[in-house]
Amino acid sequence: MSQIWKKNREETLLRRHGREMRSVIFDMPDGSEADFTLFKTGVSVCTLALTQENNVLIAEQFRPGPGTILPELPGGRVEDGEDILTAAKRELREETGYTSEDFAYIGTVNRDGYMINTSHCTFARNVTKVGEQQLDDGEFVTVKELPLSEFRELLRTGILTDTAGAYMILDHANLL
Repeated sequence: MSQIWKKNREETLLRRHGREMRSVIFDMPDGSEADFTLFKTGVSVCTLALTQENNVLIAEQFRPGPGTILPELPGGRVEDGEDILTAAKRELREETGYTSEDFAYIGTVNRDGYMINTSHCTFARNVTKVGEQQLDDGEFVTVKELPLSEFRELLRTGILTDTAGAYMILDHANLL
């Protein structure tokens, strides 16, 4: 039977680039202890951004884990004390040069059972290009507009890093 385990103790093993690797010891239901290595990424946001022509914005960038360029929904880290929608608007503008006045908060998704994170999903309609990207140092993003039908095909491949969030947003917006 499933039950919540009691956290006994934890230790930060490594801290870099706003991420942490932690050793977390749990007291197991059978009385034993188990040590898990968990990855903490903090709070993030992604946005499914839809243009007036029903194109979805995709941010493509190299990701070191899989060692390849991956398509993603625009997004990033939520700063301490920052409102989720404010962060979503900021990240969309910085990564893509697009903005919108029509943002909606949709919900959160779990990315992995061995990560400590909160990933918030938002939806922006009628996005328009208002300027150039404002990328952070070390950030290299190519922005593409995909027709909604092609975006759905991309989702079916499972390669999009925000697949679960994208499905949740499309379902919420009745666009599946």
